Amino acid sequence: MDTTPRVGGPIAVVGQWRKGLARLPVPYVHAVELAGARTRVLSTFDLPPGSEAPAEGDLLGLDPLDASGLDGCSGLLLPGGGDIDPEWYGCERHPRTHNVSHRRDRFELTLLAKALEQDMPVLAICHGMQLLNVHLGGTLEQHLADDEKRIEHDRDMPRAEPVHEVTVEKDSILSRAVGEAASVNSHHHQGLCVVPDTLKKVAWSEDGVLEGVEAPGYTWVVGVQWHPEAMADTDEGQKHIFERFVDAAAAFEQRHLRHARSA
Repeated sequence: MDTTPRVGGPIAVVGQWRKGLARLPVPYVHAVELAGARTRVLSTFDLPPGSEAPAEGDLLGLDPLDASGLDGCSGLLLPGGGDIDPEWYGCERHPRTHNVSHRRDRFELTLLAKALEQDMPVLAICHGMQLLNVHLGGTLEQHLADDEKRIEHDRDMPRAEPVHEVTVEKDSILSRAVGEAASVNSHHHQGLCVVPDTLKKVAWSEDGVLEGVEAPGYTWVVGVQWHPEAMADTDEGQKHIFERFVDAAAAFEQRHLRHARSA
């Protein structure tokens, strides 16, 4: 099998965190590399003492206002993780809102602002989709289980096994990866509430929870509420999400090369 990357520049994958220290986003890195791209992990935290050193090119311990790690990258992946600080969207904290890192939020918002300014492809997963919504002016529902009519969305961890169906809008970017219906996993207790006009709703679970969004004002910005990285090895549709993301990164790179040649 040809393992030559289809994109010259790496795709930036934001590092996760635990107890104030960096946690390498291994499943996300694997899914991107499986789709044919190199990665660069960016984190505002340092690894725990004694941890294995990151790969060459990864950047840890960055200032949360420093977006320079995106220089030379062809895409940005915002992964899952803890809850977003409700302060960012002007709401009081719900008693079940937890695992909040204001520093991580600030860092991701810094990176996302630069990526969107450059029209860089963005794939936002779970926490990442929620952050995308907040960045563009939306709010979050902080505990979906407050509505007892909802199905169980908060499984113990992202698994490879699907647990519910999603319906996907025809002719959306997402539908071209997974089709108009897909079986997905689930590991989230929050969801999107107010969604700004700059985001288009494109996928829903059977209980009406919004599971996918796109930003039509940009070339390729997609958010999903489930965890495709956990299913990329076993589900072709979920793998296709990362492949379409890498395709968009390659197109972004070509646009920049053409611009540089004509400058």
